[in-house]
Amino acid sequence: MYRKALKTRPKNIWAANGVGCVLAHKGDVDDARDIFSQVREATAEMSDVWINIAHVYMEKRQYVQALQMYHNCQSTFRLYNDVALLMYIARAYWKAEKHAEARDYVERAIIETPTNLLIRFNHAVVLQKTALRALQSEKVTGKEVERAVRDLKTAEW
Repeated sequence: MYRKALKTRPKNIWAANGVGCVLAHKGDVDDARDIFSQVREATAEMSDVWINIAHVYMEKRQYVQALQMYHNCQSTFRLYNDVALLMYIARAYWKAEKHAEARDYVERAIIETPTNLLIRFNHAVVLQKTALRALQSEKVTGKEVERAVRDLKTAEW
């Protein structure tokens, strides 16, 4: 359907973005990235395509580039309170092994949707992981132990 739409209207950015999504879903992330980049060049007013490019970077395990795209999208479109974007950023930080930053973004998402159980679950996982890492460290301080214990209690709640 997207290709059919593009045949009748070759400059339909929504259809082109859709083709990129289908390609990405099928695992052809390089071609998807190329299409998303062309759509972004055609219009700088479509936040979805910026997020899709970042998703492609995530799929390729290029977390620094993904974070850069997510953050650029967030600032360009002023999506500072967008829960989905906050969680995408948290996931990218998590995958990049930057758990403190992941925690920060999950907590920002909780502020926006305090009753969302999936986000609360993700928060508990982040708290548990960071607490366990702190407790396993040979250079852990007393304050860090106290915080880790507090975080584990919060995660359990």
